[in-house]
Amino acid sequence: MKRLNLLQSTAALLLLFLCSGRLLAQDSNQLSGSFYKTFTGTIAGQAVIMQWRNSQQMTQISYEYLKYRQRIPLRLMTDSSRNGQLFFAEGENEDGDWTKQPVWKCYYAQSRISGTWYSADRKKSYPILLKEDRPEGVQAFTFQGVDTVVSLFPDDTSHDRSYDFEYAAPVALGHSETAKWLNAMIKKSLGFNPDRSLMENLLLRRDSSVADYLGNREDAKDNNWPVWSWQWNNDLSVDYNQNGYVVLLTSGYQYSGGAHGGAWNLYECLDANHRKQLALSDIISADSSVLEGFLEQQFRIDYDLKADDSLTEYLFENKLMPNDNFSFDGSGLYFTYNQYEVAPYVMGIITILIPWEKLKPWLNPEFAQRMGL
Repeated sequence: MKRLNLLQSTAALLLLFLCSGRLLAQDSNQLSGSFYKTFTGTIAGQAVIMQWRNSQQMTQISYEYLKYRQRIPLRLMTDSSRNGQLFFAEGENEDGDWTKQPVWKCYYAQSRISGTWYSADRKKSYPILLKEDRPEGVQAFTFQGVDTVVSLFPDDTSHDRSYDFEYAAPVALGHSETAKWLNAMIKKSLGFNPDRSLMENLLLRRDSSVADYLGNREDAKDNNWPVWSWQWNNDLSVDYNQNGYVVLLTSGYQYSGGAHGGAWNLYECLDANHRKQLALSDIISADSSVLEGFLEQQFRIDYDLKADDSLTEYLFENKLMPNDNFSFDGSGLYFTYNQYEVAPYVMGIITILIPWEKLKPWLNPEFAQRMGL
């Protein structure tokens, strides 16, 4: 009966969505292919900014209320953008049950998103009015990528051994010195040839990686072990893009045999205004002991540890030190620890947020001014 009620509520909400709003098909091509769009406007009369990255490899959408500066992820729940319809579920939800989340029911036309925001219990609703915009301090991007699946033995249908290779990265648009510098930094981050275009580099990386995989045919021909089904996904995305700052995130997963694969999240913080990579000292003056205290305090909160519990219940050591893999947004400063860095594999990737409120005494004045802190 519970399953039936869920299906009924899902069907009812989708029917409400599909039967309302004017759909303008002539704008559909603006939401296809690879793009990076920024929208500004209001929800319930409050100012917001929304950023939408779309490519063959990934879709990333988030927004924030400028007053609160907390980034809220959005999931495009239906593939309806081609005829102007948009249906988003708001926030993180591992089981995918959007019936318990706030949702957006809206449509896209003439570079605008308009519709209605509904609370998780559907008892509250507010108007959404957004227009495509690029405020000062936001860099324009698009995305390029390659996506291929190669069979190790294409003529042998009795085996299912293949290599799934995906790679994507942003391209800063325009001919300004800042755009040129950002594109150079993106290539540098990926270890690409600076004299080749991004797509040329992506294709070369694909061809080299596929050749390495196909070189295993002799070893793999006598067995059909899962270890010969390889995967490589590497996505360089724009994690933050406001106030003249760009934070790049390289996230990926690799499996090339063995018990399990490995994942990673690597960040680079760039000051586009001054065309330089940010060091931690460009953001805060706090030393490692101060940051260690904040990190350990937040880790205990995140993992429900008491003040006298040892961190070794989850970590290798009874401490959590700051590292160079930091990032930021309107909420605060993040430190990310990849698999095996501070904890066993089962812990996955660990990210700890230190809110700006706790770091105010140590904030770099220029950084604080530009971020509006």
